[in-house]
Amino acid sequence: MSFFGIAHVTGAVVGLLGLLLVGCDAPPSPPPPRTIAPSNPMGSTPFILPGITDIELLAVDATNIPDETPVVGVVVENEARAYLTDGMTRMDSHIVNDRIGQRSVSVTYCDRTDCVRVLTDETATAPLALELGGFSDAQMLLRWKENMYPQSSEQIPLQAQEFQRVTWGVWKQEHPETVVYLGHAKSRFKKSTNSAAPTPETPAPTRVARP
Repeated sequence: MSFFGIAHVTGAVVGLLGLLLVGCDAPPSPPPPRTIAPSNPMGSTPFILPGITDIELLAVDATNIPDETPVVGVVVENEARAYLTDGMTRMDSHIVNDRIGQRSVSVTYCDRTDCVRVLTDETATAPLALELGGFSDAQMLLRWKENMYPQSSEQIPLQAQEFQRVTWGVWKQEHPETVVYLGHAKSRFKKSTNSAAPTPETPAPTRVARP
C-alpha cells in the first residue's frame, strides 16, 4: 500500500475512534472535525434553531414510560436527570439547554445518526445558548457563538459532561429520585392529571305507586 493509502486509512480510523469516544455512532466515512468561519455561519445548511430552554421535568410516578425506553442520564452533584431521546427527535427539539443544580448542561441528540453529546460550561450562570445549525457532511451541526461545529467535533469550546445511555428501567432503579424530561413525547408518557375520584351515580328516584 502506498504512503497516501496508509495515511488515508489511518485518518479514517482516528476519526472513527474520536466519534466513539463522544458517544456517537460513526458514519461510514466520517469527515474530520471542522469549523465554519463566522463570516459564513450558515455553511451548507438552510436554518438555525435555538435550543429548548422551557423545560418541564416530571417525577417518576408522574410518568408511564415503558422500562425499555432509551434515555440519556446525567448526574450533577447527586442530582439525577433523564432525557427521553424519543422526545428529542423533531427538528426543533434536538438540543435541550438545561440547568442542573448550579451547572449549565446542554443535551444534544441527532436521530439520524443516533448520536448523543452532552456539553457544559463550568463558568456559565444561565442555560447555554447552544443552537442547532442543521445537518451537513453526515452530521448534525451545533452553533455556538456564531460558529458551526459538527456534533462530534472536539473543537467546540465547551467541556464534555459525563452521561449514560441506558433504559428508563435501569436509570430509575439506580436513581429513584430522578426527574425526567419527556420533550415532545409528553403526550405519550405523562400520566393524566385528571385523577379525581369518580363521583357516585345519582340513584334513580323511587317510584311510588299512586293509590
